[in-house]
Amino acid sequence: MFDITVIMPTWNKERYIAEALDSVFRQRTSRRLRIIVADDHSTDRSLAIVAEREKAHPGVITVLRSDCNLKLFRNVSRAYALLDTPYFCVLDPDDFWTDERHIEKALDFLDAHPDFTVYSAGIERLERDGSRRRCPEFPEAEADTDFGDYLAHRAVIAYTQTCVYRNVVFADGLPESVRNPPSPSMEQTMRGDSFRNFLHIREGRAHFSPGVEACYRITDDGVYQRVPEAKQLAMNARFYADMWLFDGRRHDELLKISRWFENASMRTLAASAGGGKATKMKGFFKIEKTFWHWRAYLFGKRVYSRRRAPEIKKIFDRRFEGLSDDEARKVIEWQYYTITGRKPDLDNPKTFTEKLQWIKWKRRDPLMVKLSDKVAVRDYIKEKAGERYLVKALGVWDAADRIDFAALPDRFVLKVNWGCHQNIICPDKSKFDAEDARRRLEVWTMPQFNHYYNFLEWAYKDIPPKIIAEEFLDDGHGLRDYKFFCFQGEPKFLFVCDGRESDTPTFTTYDCDFNRMNVVWGGGALYRGEMEKPEAWDEMLKICRILSSEMPFLRVDLYYVDGQVKVGELTCYPGAGWAIPDPYSLNYELGELLPIPELEKK
Repeated sequence: MFDITVIMPTWNKERYIAEALDSVFRQRTSRRLRIIVADDHSTDRSLAIVAEREKAHPGVITVLRSDCNLKLFRNVSRAYALLDTPYFCVLDPDDFWTDERHIEKALDFLDAHPDFTVYSAGIERLERDGSRRRCPEFPEAEADTDFGDYLAHRAVIAYTQTCVYRNVVFADGLPESVRNPPSPSMEQTMRGDSFRNFLHIREGRAHFSPGVEACYRITDDGVYQRVPEAKQLAMNARFYADMWLFDGRRHDELLKISRWFENASMRTLAASAGGGKATKMKGFFKIEKTFWHWRAYLFGKRVYSRRRAPEIKKIFDRRFEGLSDDEARKVIEWQYYTITGRKPDLDNPKTFTEKLQWIKWKRRDPLMVKLSDKVAVRDYIKEKAGERYLVKALGVWDAADRIDFAALPDRFVLKVNWGCHQNIICPDKSKFDAEDARRRLEVWTMPQFNHYYNFLEWAYKDIPPKIIAEEFLDDGHGLRDYKFFCFQGEPKFLFVCDGRESDTPTFTTYDCDFNRMNVVWGGGALYRGEMEKPEAWDEMLKICRILSSEMPFLRVDLYYVDGQVKVGELTCYPGAGWAIPDPYSLNYELGELLPIPELEKK
């Protein structure tokens, strides 16, 4: 009878697996160890190395082979299903134990504390250059935490290398919820140590011992290590959102953690895309400016760091709790400055984009809420212009799990009503992954994905989340989107978005006689050919006037398909008010067209 099972999932790790296995066999313990090597169709010498150790230690190693690549979740799940020991752990083949009494310490503690289900300890990192240092993420003192701490995002559980679990989850085989996840796409978030930790801390407490007991090797092919920081943060956000679903939506605290990681990911993306620059200087010195930090590096090592906007970050992190006018102003000013490089004058706005920032900050017109809601706006369009201008709706739902995908046609579009870029286009249902779509929609309807919490666009804040399916439109050009900028009920110009679903969309500006203008918005690419004016041009202008008649400013998006004009959406804050026109003088000209009566009354 074995006391503990060591699971080692592997795929093409011949460079490291011998050191990992040998660190197991060096354990000085009275406990009997069993090793399950779950090989995911390795094509190198990994299995040959395992066979050598198997020969030297007969009866200890069980090898699970595969004739195809199962990916990590399915591969490690095969080992979970075979667990018949009181305890188990997972040791990745590119890591290894450094403390020869690691297993003895872990099992001694768990034997003496039956209410604990997880033991972990300190870890050192083996860097690519061969240097080692203790992982600073973990404390240098003992820590005992429980599920309440986990929900507060303060549980202390180390990485895979030192985690030892009481076998309370897999003792009776693989649970159905793990065997068949709520969505196949969840296999990405259920494949690693975060999921194991979640499963086990729900069943008991976790103990952390500060002594270093294992080594975490940094490699270029690690699932987590090889992706950029923004992607890592997004992966964490997705994990906690998926755990909220996996756990039956019982703990909204998981959503709060997901929201934190999502915001951190967005800030990092904003830094790399527009708000951050890395300036290399001569020699080996580099200065790096990101959305939130200023850092200096010497010979590749960070020698100085300071936060660029600690006050704004603290305010931004509190936006879910509600911001004062002054706090909202600071965030709006900071975002505008970070994206555009210009500080807006919100006391006396003159340009079009400055006035859009003021509208985000101060205007509270209830009609803006209706116009911004992609479901509620349909009644407005029907009443003002007529039902024939609506894109046909195929269904509206409060939650993704209520969608009957089988009842939808072969081609359709799914949209969430309260945000931007929360669309799923299905041009061919035979190739459509309904479960993946359902998962994405579940995430997009979570509170943190309300557009207000990203850019403080007030009109979105109190929109209840809904999902709408609409008919699939195709005009032969990848669905050209005619975006009319209307001031006080009169369209003044438009830009045409062509090839929106491609990797290279274009945004070309025209006046209201459909003459091409020499204007570029936010650095977007221009259409190289010549576009023909739609045959229903006069009708399109008429619809714009009707729909924008009650607003000082409104962008009206139209399609022209099969001789019919259809309304795409109505927008109060195009591009969050960050797209600066080139030439910049147009920014002032458009600003003169947009009155701010609230300021004029002062």
